[in-house]
Amino acid sequence: MRLFRAATAASAFLALAGTACAADLIVSEPVVDTGGIDWTGFYAGINAGYGASDATSVIGPINPSGPIAGVQAGYNYDFGKFVVGVEGDLQWSGVKGSHAAAISTATASLDYFGTVRLRGGLPVEGRTLPYITAGVSFGQVSATSTFGGGFASTQQAVGLAAGIGTEFALTDNLTLKAEYLYVDFGDVTFFPGTIIEEKVRSRMGAARVGLNLKF
Repeated sequence: MRLFRAATAASAFLALAGTACAADLIVSEPVVDTGGIDWTGFYAGINAGYGASDATSVIGPINPSGPIAGVQAGYNYDFGKFVVGVEGDLQWSGVKGSHAAAISTATASLDYFGTVRLRGGLPVEGRTLPYITAGVSFGQVSATSTFGGGFASTQQAVGLAAGIGTEFALTDNLTLKAEYLYVDFGDVTFFPGTIIEEKVRSRMGAARVGLNLKF
């Protein structure tokens, strides 16, 4: 009888101990990392891509196109379910084109441009940020014509910019982005005060990829 009571007591003690250990394991179970990052903070980076325009002169289509490259910097604030920020960039441009006609040859180029834009996006699965962006643009556009011995014109332009993109966090501090940007400088007057003065609609679509380092 004493052996039976002792065995019963031992079994009860082991059962209680097992329950306590199980409860302790449940309480101390580590939190699973979902892989999300906090997008809040300053960042800076580089980008490269390609731009194309449908500019047309009085003698025919010029359609400038070519590579672009530049730098960008900005700041994001992560509200949890959405991210807002501001970004500025400055771009070197190899976007240029020409058209030859019987009376003359015309060329047009975008020498450089930049934008200052607001951005807003919704994080997906923690590390991906699709976004929209819009703001102002500025740049320098140039044109030449061989008509009447030759003319050249360089103008500063200000307009609007808008686009869409996706940014992906490779690490907590390094991100990769792909972006399409539409830049519209409106009507730019080339060769002002001459017999070939002309207003040309200056606009461009640009696709680019970039890397950002978050501080």
